[in-house]
Amino acid sequence: MANEKILVVDDEKIIRTLLKKTLEDEGYNVDLAVSGTEGLDKIKERKFDLVLLDIRLIDENGVEILRKIKELRPDMIAIMMTAYASIETAKDSMKEGAFSYIQKPLDPDVVILVVKEALGKRAADREVLESLEKCNILVIDDDEIICKLLKKTLTDEGYRVETAGDGYEALKKIKEGSFDIMLVNLIMEGMAGLEVLRAVREIDPEVMAIIITAHPSIETVVKSIREGAYDYIIKPIDPDEVLASVRRGWEKQRLKIQNKQLLNRLQLANNELRESYNTLKKTRDQLIEAEKLRALGQMASGVAHEFNNLLAVVLGNIQLLKMELSGHEGKEESELIHQTMEMLDTIEKAASDGTEVVRRVQEYARIRKDKFHTPVNLNDMVENSVKFLKSRWKDEADKKKITINLKTYLSDIPPILGNESELRQVMINLIINSIDAMPEGGDINVRTGRDGEDVKVIIEDTGIGISKENSAKVFDPFFSTKDFKGTGLGLSVAYGIVKRHDGKIALESVPGKGTTFILTFPAGHEKEEKEEASPGPALKKARILVIDDDELVRNVLSRMMSAMGHEVEVALSGREGLTLFHRAMESSPFGLVFTDLGMPKMNGWEVAGEVKKLSPATPVALITGWGLEVDRDEMKRQGVDLIITKPVTMKELAGLIQEAMLTKI
Repeated sequence: MANEKILVVDDEKIIRTLLKKTLEDEGYNVDLAVSGTEGLDKIKERKFDLVLLDIRLIDENGVEILRKIKELRPDMIAIMMTAYASIETAKDSMKEGAFSYIQKPLDPDVVILVVKEALGKRAADREVLESLEKCNILVIDDDEIICKLLKKTLTDEGYRVETAGDGYEALKKIKEGSFDIMLVNLIMEGMAGLEVLRAVREIDPEVMAIIITAHPSIETVVKSIREGAYDYIIKPIDPDEVLASVRRGWEKQRLKIQNKQLLNRLQLANNELRESYNTLKKTRDQLIEAEKLRALGQMASGVAHEFNNLLAVVLGNIQLLKMELSGHEGKEESELIHQTMEMLDTIEKAASDGTEVVRRVQEYARIRKDKFHTPVNLNDMVENSVKFLKSRWKDEADKKKITINLKTYLSDIPPILGNESELRQVMINLIINSIDAMPEGGDINVRTGRDGEDVKVIIEDTGIGISKENSAKVFDPFFSTKDFKGTGLGLSVAYGIVKRHDGKIALESVPGKGTTFILTFPAGHEKEEKEEASPGPALKKARILVIDDDELVRNVLSRMMSAMGHEVEVALSGREGLTLFHRAMESSPFGLVFTDLGMPKMNGWEVAGEVKKLSPATPVALITGWGLEVDRDEMKRQGVDLIITKPVTMKELAGLIQEAMLTKI
């Protein structure tokens, strides 16, 4: 774990907080400063390894602060940060000695990568510098005079020198310390020079050896070189010859150290390159995903609007026909009416299924994340989902004469914050996916557990598995491996729901062996706030204004409301609607306004604002085919009391009118 000291100098609190948490999570010791002056004061008082410095500070330009920092601490690493990137600021920063330059908004992964790179290079540079500055020498000779002579000669040249009176003392010192060069006498009592040389090679093969002898011969020279000595000095000793030999040895040793450090730096660079590649790949995948969602969102919005308008007309007319036909029972045409009702039921179901397909596409493409406040017990959700699907994994399996063993392994886990209905839909979709993947039967295990601060749900089956090629596509909308049996939206909807809950969904699969889905959610701690339901007052029939530029939608809404007993007037544009509304205020004012969102010249938001200016107490309901998501505070600011998505059923419309009228009471 890293323990380097880092100073963050930035006048934005959110940036300081983000960097402190990010760096401390990596094990760094982090201090903060809100201005350049405070940063300089802290650098004077305390030694830091690295500073992250904003270029624009409240008291002084960051480049000027960098110049002052370098005057105080020349070896301190500086990384500049800015939201106003330019070639000039980058050049000025690098000219003053900055290591790197990071643009805001900050990506924590990029920050960690640059900090590690900077500190790694600094450590490698220091190691090389320290290695080049030192040279530790051990003189081994049983002649005390020789030891003293060599020690003085070498110490006067700046070398660090120790002596040993025999081979045994020398080996002990080499085991305890670190030496670059040793000068060893060839002939000594107890342990000869070549024996010492061989023993040292086993302890530290990097030590370079110079042989000293008063009895030179070709044979001893050859033996010495074979044992690893690089030079040979003949007594009586010439100090200049000794210094020359040591310098040559130290140059060789320095080259070895430099090569070793360069290799280490190359390995470090390779590791950093690998990390950079992984980060780049991750970023690329995120960009592809974001672009896919953006494109799908555009498609979903356009298609949904047009499709929902058509479905609103189809469903509205079907329900009106059914109401009208139900009043003719008992007459001669009853059989024909009965058959017509059955066909209408079929058409209504098909239209409702089409509505669900559009909503699922919108669910997948939805980018905004809802802020959930309701605690959800994932253990209860798992058990409820298993019970709900019992007929499918047990009863249907028994009829097909196959066996599906579905078991749950539930751990003690905290609740998460979310939408229970949506999360149950995810669980049901994934279990159904596992059931469908086991046409010959098999095992399904559902587990819950903790992963640090997160909560996990794991669904694993022994089904047919998914190929590597298809694994990358299973969360795409309309992709299915079930031929014509599915819409290909189950997993894409699950993906969208999990993402909106700040969760992750991962897939592991081996063809022929099975598939595992892993859901990860942050644990939640907020308490559920329950509102006591109270019966509302009885409502009278309302006088309603319907504004919609689509004639078919406008007419079907009018007929549906009239069938409920309400008095309805229609307008084909926002301007016409406001004229009718203003005129009615003098005699018989409208109690409720329904307006379409997407209209030319004046949209639904603008209509709502104008209505509220004329009559703040009149409820305004916005009807849209866009699958709009707006929080309640924003709706109120825009003058809208309720939003409903097309198509709408008679029951939903009746409930909406009641809710809207209650806002007026």
